[in-house]
Amino acid sequence: MAKYQEPTFTVLKKDGAYELRRYQPFVSVATSDSTLRGSGFGRLFSFISGRNQAAKKMPMTIPVINDTKAQTMEFVLPIDMVKASDAPQPLDDQETIKEYDWQVAAVVRFSGRSTETKLSTQEAMLKAWMTNHGYTPRQDPFIARYNAPMTPGLLRRNEIIIPIEAPDEA
Repeated sequence: MAKYQEPTFTVLKKDGAYELRRYQPFVSVATSDSTLRGSGFGRLFSFISGRNQAAKKMPMTIPVINDTKAQTMEFVLPIDMVKASDAPQPLDDQETIKEYDWQVAAVVRFSGRSTETKLSTQEAMLKAWMTNHGYTPRQDPFIARYNAPMTPGLLRRNEIIIPIEAPDEA
């Protein structure tokens, strides 16, 4: 068993660093964070450490998600929580519970630090791959990061995830 839980998905298609995935529903706890440096990390860690209405402690999971459109940082909650009602509720309005039903998503995996330049390059390459395969985005991209900040760059696992309209082969 892996050290950390992550959302459940099935790979429908693999093409080098690109994948088409079918995700099972999952939930996250989100907090405002307009940077990639993790200013919201402490609030989220407090939430999973029991600072929530149920005083429920939860294990650390992966990935940490950044929604650049909503400007949030999010911790995925344990995989047995698939609806917002399954999760303990926040104590204040700094955190919110979000439901994800990405269904099918296009994903590119890459290593290294998540710099703005690297992220925009990877996003452009993923969008080009999607266009070449006829996939239509359903939402804006998400950034998924899987490692602790002290992990050396080349050992880091990062992804850009773009939910898409379900293709015929899905």
